Amino acid sequence: MAYDKVKIKKVIIILLLVGITIVAVIYWRHSRYHFTPEKWAISFPNERHRLIGSLELQHNLVGMNKEQILSLLSSPDTDTGYGLFLYDLGEDSTLGYKFLRLFFRGRHYYFYYIRFDENYICTRAYISGPPGG
Repeated sequence: MAYDKVKIKKVIIILLLVGITIVAVIYWRHSRYHFTPEKWAISFPNERHRLIGSLELQHNLVGMNKEQILSLLSSPDTDTGYGLFLYDLGEDSTLGYKFLRLFFRGRHYYFYYIRFDENYICTRAYISGPPGG
């Protein structure tokens, strides 16, 4: 009987430690990849793509004007002058793509596109490959 109580306590302790670890990892990822204009401004392009999900959860860019977009994301890496901003998200750095590149040559670069209408109101925000590529 005493053996069962010790075994149950060990299982409970292990489950608690696993639960605490999961909560800590979720908190760390959330805080690390939580969008703020300051984090965006100091992030390298390869780090920006991790902030996009948080950005889009916090802010609906569609309907914002040019000044509001600039206050969130600062100056774009490319301003076409034709109602399109491009923010460089760099090369995809997920493990799957790195593994696949062992077999398939080529790089996969991504950009965050912000499209505006004639009044410079955002009509669409999306991730895609390089322009014309």
